[in-house]
Amino acid sequence: APGIHNVSFHRMQYRNPRETGIHMSPIHTWQIFKSYEDKDLPCPIAVVVGHHPMFYVSANMNPPIDVSEYDLAGALMNEPLRLVASETWGNDFLVPADAEIIIEGEILPKQREPEAPFGEWTRYYGPQRSNPVVKIRAITKRHDAIYLDNFIGHRDMDCLTLGWECTVFNRVREAVPTLIDVCLPYSGCCGYHAYISIKKTVPGQPINAALAALTWGFLKLVVIVDEDIDVFDEEAVWWAVATRVQAGQQVQIVKGIRGSILDPSIGETVEHDALIIDATKPFDKPFACPINIPEEYLTRVKLEDYVNLKVL
Repeated sequence: APGIHNVSFHRMQYRNPRETGIHMSPIHTWQIFKSYEDKDLPCPIAVVVGHHPMFYVSANMNPPIDVSEYDLAGALMNEPLRLVASETWGNDFLVPADAEIIIEGEILPKQREPEAPFGEWTRYYGPQRSNPVVKIRAITKRHDAIYLDNFIGHRDMDCLTLGWECTVFNRVREAVPTLIDVCLPYSGCCGYHAYISIKKTVPGQPINAALAALTWGFLKLVVIVDEDIDVFDEEAVWWAVATRVQAGQQVQIVKGIRGSILDPSIGETVEHDALIIDATKPFDKPFACPINIPEEYLTRVKLEDYVNLKVL
């Protein structure tokens, strides 16, 4: 749509100075490309190499397709995203003015070539597939431009998943306003598992929260916990599962939802199954209290009265 710019991450394979391959998950960029391909038209794209960190967080947020990630980037940066006319399409396609490097190109319609294998955020190599082709039209850069790369599949990419957490957070909050927090842990590749804490006020909220999270697309496991559990502490999350869950009552499997084609367990389809664990305490009956030492007693005890601090 006019004025709406979609920004997202995509793998591109260098072939020669004027051509790359591109891998797209079946989300917004793929949908936009298909709208061009159905008309036998090339789809214009601009690759932004190097910008403000919040620009890349916005690229991973996956808002509704009619929301411009340029607007999200400006909101996260707390200032308008400066734009400039592209070399190829002029004011019809605006690109970030403060990028280190801009690579302008077109995804060609009805043309596919082998692409990959490449390392992916799953920490596996993504398999070779027949993927679309990009023809490069122009490259612009700053003087002494800094080339920004992403060491995919390693912990230094964790910051990028903040956008995914924001997306899940927003979707769950629409279904359960008493949402507390969302964590996509590294143990789940920062995209396949979600730990979600809520303040349960009515029965059924944990399942509503989980189903809302699953609309994001990649999740295979959703664990819902109470507000007393820190979702960023995996030991605490799984303690809640160990002590507050009966599998026959609080575990559900949702079959046949859209998953990630990069998941090595998924096979040739894009569908997968998701596991929901409701690890919240019962709403309508008493439940055991966790042990704790009252704060007044802790403040009364002085460690130096019992231990030589020089030994520590």
